[in-house]
Amino acid sequence: MLSIGKHLSLVLQSPRLQEEISRKKTQTAQANIFQGKIKSLTIPLPQLAEIDQIVEAVEDQLSVIEHLEADLEAKLKGAQALRQSILRHAFTGQLVLQDPKRTSPPPSC
Repeated sequence: MLSIGKHLSLVLQSPRLQEEISRKKTQTAQANIFQGKIKSLTIPLPQLAEIDQIVEAVEDQLSVIEHLEADLEAKLKGAQALRQSILRHAFTGQLVLQDPKRTSPPPSC
């Protein structure tokens, strides 16, 4: 099956084409790009036999990126929870062993 639609979608999302569109769009209250400028966009179109391979490879890489982003998000949440736990223990005196003989704070310098 040829994935021309998927290929075109991926090309339209590419940073190179997005930058080209940004250069050619007209700034008004709402940015527009007119048909004449759309016709001048450079859209790479490989041979039809290559499109399926390209789309599959890009989708595989995007899937890897999504998994890495989800893993990173989970690790960031875990790190934040650990930080909060450490702070809570530090402020309640549970981070280090307390000396039961000491009843007053040490003298200040």
